[in-house]
Amino acid sequence: MTTRAEFLAELATWEDVPFHHQGRVRAGVDCLGLVVAVCWATGVQVDDIANYRRFEQGNALADELLRQTVGQIDLVDALPGDLLHYRWPYERTPERTQHVALLLGDGVMLHADGRPHVIRVTRARIDFHPDATLIGVYRMPLED
Repeated sequence: MTTRAEFLAELATWEDVPFHHQGRVRAGVDCLGLVVAVCWATGVQVDDIANYRRFEQGNALADELLRQTVGQIDLVDALPGDLLHYRWPYERTPERTQHVALLLGDGVMLHADGRPHVIRVTRARIDFHPDATLIGVYRMPLED
């Protein structure tokens, strides 16, 4: 089983990778692609989801990824490497998942930010945007 330290070491190598919708390689990743690529690189079993739209893809995208975690936890119990699940209220379907990220610790995450002024994998506070609502935290299947 992959250790949390191994997972975080791999995750750190993805910082500054360009944003590319549906990307899964170092030439470019989106938010889901970052999670999938780091999992694949460290041997964490996760199935990929293909051919989703950038916006309003529905809950199938996140539901499939979240199904593969150990389960939902409280933010106060989150450990580095755990998955953060966000939504944007101004989308036509605000109840739908729009973003995922991985926790680094101390209120900081690493995520593929596709907003025009960022467009890369970057560190950010978990409250990185006033309109992004953290709707769930999920334990990744890592050995502590």
